Amino acid sequence: MTEMKFTADKPVMYFDNSMKTSIYLLAEWEVLAEAGENDEFTKSTVPMYAAMALNDVLYEYSRTVPYSALAEKYDEISAVVSEKMTEKLRLPCTAKLISLKPDERSAKMMEQLALMEKMKDPAYAAAELERAMQQARETAEKNGIDLSALQNMPMPEMPAVSETDDTLARAQAMAAHYEQLKKAAAAAPVYAAAAQQTAPRPVFCGSCGGKLPESGNFCPNCGAKI
Repeated sequence: MTEMKFTADKPVMYFDNSMKTSIYLLAEWEVLAEAGENDEFTKSTVPMYAAMALNDVLYEYSRTVPYSALAEKYDEISAVVSEKMTEKLRLPCTAKLISLKPDERSAKMMEQLALMEKMKDPAYAAAELERAMQQARETAEKNGIDLSALQNMPMPEMPAVSETDDTLARAQAMAAHYEQLKKAAAAAPVYAAAAQQTAPRPVFCGSCGGKLPESGNFCPNCGAKI
């Protein structure tokens, strides 16, 4: 008997009817197959036949089973794949499905969809906004940036989010928004520093009214930051 443990090198497409979008999954297998007359041939063909059989099975499951519930079907899937592989190889074969994980692209898409779903809750959206604002305040304070200098910062041109019911299209548009906002956030400290450098130095202290020296960062009378 030949024992094999492998992860498919190519993902299998799974259409999740509940999300109305396709997910690309990488399967991890444990396979026990009779070697027959050519052990090397068996090892080279097992992954191919496993992928073909899994593709057939997932096509049937996609009609009624969402991706989130597939883990409960691993034993059923394994049994059907084993039967199909035995038929194709013409040798006894037992396949055990260990996991079905989204590839990198699908994983990012699913994270975006999950975030979009959470943001429908006004309380969650408000909490996320407050968290982002607090993070901005802490970052500004840490780097000595005056947040008022950012008030006139030009925002990037944001791509429009279509009103389409196509969940994938909306997720991609939201991802484009997120990338533009990241660029704006990265530019904020530079913009603030430039704004502070070009702003005229005050003559009098805003706290005590005392005359300020031409250099230095603190008022010599009250110690307030200039």
